[in-house]
Amino acid sequence: MKSSLKFVSSLLLVVFIAALILACGGTATLPPTTPPATTPPATTPPVTTPPTTTPPVTTPPATTPPATTPPATTPPATTPPATTPPVTTPPATTTPPPVSGDPNDRPEIPILWVSITPNPGRFGSEITVVLKAPPGARCELKLIYYTGTPSNYQPDPVVADADGNATLKWTVTSGPPIALDGTLELTVTQADGTKTVVTHPYRMEP
Repeated sequence: MKSSLKFVSSLLLVVFIAALILACGGTATLPPTTPPATTPPATTPPVTTPPTTTPPVTTPPATTPPATTPPATTPPATTPPATTPPVTTPPATTTPPPVSGDPNDRPEIPILWVSITPNPGRFGSEITVVLKAPPGARCELKLIYYTGTPSNYQPDPVVADADGNATLKWTVTSGPPIALDGTLELTVTQADGTKTVVTHPYRMEP
């Protein structure tokens, strides 16, 4: 549109100049007219958007794992434990308590007055008392007169042997010129600490 207007304007100007020359009596030579250059409008190529291509979904083929056969297992050989027959201990044979021959004996313990020699005793003579007591028991003997006074002469304690035998010996060196009744007091202490006291009448003569 603008190019056309410029062309018309230029043409009118040329015509005006020619008319003016003619009016002045001259010959007017019209200059050659050069049509205005036309610039073709700029063309913007259309934007082409390439189509979106979706890659095909590929499904891997199903794979079947090979069948595995477990190895055959052999159970371990089991050896039954050796059985030891129980040991049977025969019941311990109980030794019957010794026969008591003295009313002052304690056969259930046992404590027995086996013998007292001499009986009655003599001042200045040796006295021997033989006892039966629990094995390993300590035997202590005292001579006590009827007045409650112990004699100045007493035997040393002894320990009963494995068979329960115990013998005590001592001498009552001196005494009054009269007979004295008294008591032999025996204290038996067993290995577990159990104490038993038994007595036996005894007479001392000059």
